[in-house]
Order: sequence, then structure tokens, then C-alpha cells
Amino acid sequence: MAEGHDWTRTVFEPCPQCGADVGAIVLADLPAAFGAEAQVWSTLVPDGDDEAWRWRRGDGTWSALEYAGHVDELLGVMAERMRRLTALDGADIGWWDHEVAVVDNAYNDRDRDDLVGSLVAGFTAMAARCDEVGDAWQHSSERRPGERFSVEDLARFTLHESIHHRGDALAVRG
Repeated sequence: MAEGHDWTRTVFEPCPQCGADVGAIVLADLPAAFGAEAQVWSTLVPDGDDEAWRWRRGDGTWSALEYAGHVDELLGVMAERMRRLTALDGADIGWWDHEVAVVDNAYNDRDRDDLVGSLVAGFTAMAARCDEVGDAWQHSSERRPGERFSVEDLARFTLHESIHHRGDALAVRG
């Protein structure tokens, strides 16, 4: 990702790189948006040559499979953060080092069929989590100093990440 860009802004303004405008989605439509992402990723990941999915350009860019693995793990991390904040305004949502997770969790070694199942389950869980928020959408906490996220922001940020990294995966897969 571009250094120096405030990625938290993508929850309320179009992304300067991918153009996704998740802030324009009506709150009640977020579950359906996650469902749509599940459909797209479940078609995308099995498509194409396995070597192309695992290839890294070597310029600090992840492989297509690593982008998919990142989205998969992100879904779980964010669903858990949303659960905590929905239950308790101000709950600790912590920091997740996604750069370390790519290597430590060996995203590039994952089985693509297993990954599809995990992605669909993750998107389904995020859609369900959105349906369960009730009146707690504005419960919030800091992820890191100066980065305040509400439950709504977490949902929108996760949706943006999926859309954005789908484009990244397609670009590097060729």
C-alpha cells in the first residue's frame, strides 16, 4: 500500500487508488455487499494457473494468493473487533500486524480450494455480524493512537479492503 496515505479515510471517501466508495453504501445494505464479495472471491480464487496465484514480483508486492489470504484473515480479525465493540463501547480492539501475518501464517502456501471455503465463511460471518449490531454502530475505540474506529467504520473498512485487494490480486495474477 502507498506509504503516507491515511487508509482510515476510505470509510467515508472514495479510495484514491481503487475508487471504491464504501461510505456511499447504505448501512442496511452492508450485509448484502459482503455477500456479493463472497460470490466474487469464490469465483476469482479457483480461476487461473496456480503458479500465477503464488508468483511474487519481488518489489514488495504480495502474490495474488497472499492478497486473498490477507482478506480472509482480515474478515476474522474485524468480525471479532466488531463483536467486542458492539458488546462494549470503547472495548480494546488492538493492533494486528498484517504484514507479519502474511509470512507467519504462510498465506502463499494455502490451498486455494480451502481458501475459497474460508473466504465464503468469513464474508458470511461479516454479513451476520452487521445484521447483529443493532443500535451499536457508533460504539468506537482506538486501533492505534489517533485512529478511532466505530463499529460502522470497521465494517466499511473491511469491505474496502476486500474490494481493494481483489483488484491487487487481479493485477499481480495477470
